[in-house]
Amino acid sequence: MSRTAKTFAAVLIVAVAVVAGVFLRHAVEEPLGVSVATAVKPFTLIDHNGRPVTDATFRGRALLLFFGFIRCPDVCPTSMSFAADLLNALGDSAGTLQIAFVTVDPERDTPEALRDYLANFDSRIAGLTGTPEQIAAVTKAFGVYYAKRALEGLDDYTMDHSTAFYLVSTNGQFHRAFALNDDSDEMIDELRAAISAASSPQKE
Repeated sequence: MSRTAKTFAAVLIVAVAVVAGVFLRHAVEEPLGVSVATAVKPFTLIDHNGRPVTDATFRGRALLLFFGFIRCPDVCPTSMSFAADLLNALGDSAGTLQIAFVTVDPERDTPEALRDYLANFDSRIAGLTGTPEQIAAVTKAFGVYYAKRALEGLDDYTMDHSTAFYLVSTNGQFHRAFALNDDSDEMIDELRAAISAASSPQKE
């Protein structure tokens, strides 16, 4: 093989690797869009009142999780406004659904900070934080992407993260992920179905 051919082959291999890496990262960030009956792996976190919570804490209610951070300038506040609208649209049924905002920035997002932040949207939305290890575990359990990124020219950082909502059924099974731009009526229908399952008498 000539030097030119070898050089071209090397460049091609690098290009394919880069494209594959971008694709894989994009795939992690995108919602699944399908129902998946998979048990959620156990996790332990701290809520916005400083109380420890686990995956079992929410058993018996449908659980809708969003992963973000308080200093997020756009996607997170938009998503929390959307979450508040969902709760209002569900009316009295909303009591059997728990929406939770899980921070991917536990170094800065304390329980108190989460409580103050979420009060701007709806007090029924729970804020969840924990140690960096606990956050790493729960994000891994849901396949959530997040990474700290330094802000150029500033002694500060931001967080890159997935932007989906993750629905867990009343029995702790992962149901599906929703993108923010998914059909809201369809999403409400699925949430109502999950809530209905929570309200139905359990078989012995």
